[in-house]
Amino acid sequence: MGNDVFLTATQLARINQLYQENQDTAHPYASVYAYIAEQMGRGLIAGYSEDQLYWFKAAAAVNRDDESAPAGFFIRDVTRLGMGLSSNSDPAIDNASNAIGQQVLPPQGVRMGSSQPIRPRATSCGTDPSKSMASRRMWPCD
Repeated sequence: MGNDVFLTATQLARINQLYQENQDTAHPYASVYAYIAEQMGRGLIAGYSEDQLYWFKAAAAVNRDDESAPAGFFIRDVTRLGMGLSSNSDPAIDNASNAIGQQVLPPQGVRMGSSQPIRPRATSCGTDPSKSMASRRMWPCD
């Protein structure tokens, strides 16, 4: 597992806003991933590893179906082959990418001030369910 990455209340609010703005699109997590990578790159999120920064940058390209980015093409192409599909832009690949996004950021979002932590479907990636929302931790899946 990567380093724990702690987000501020302002960052969590922006992540929620980005998700809400894009939740009805085919690529609802791309802007969230890009925002997290941008915040890491600017040094506004402490404690991240270079692997985590790369993951969030690459995940943005994969989720938005950006085959001009090497990671975007590679992941979508390997996924297409593994799923026996004919196109890297097949909606089934979007569904798989969005399923990963749901583990990193649960679809109900981050509820600030909630005394109940959000419990992701898998505790091996996404968020630490033992922490309150005020100290929510986020990391990419290994």
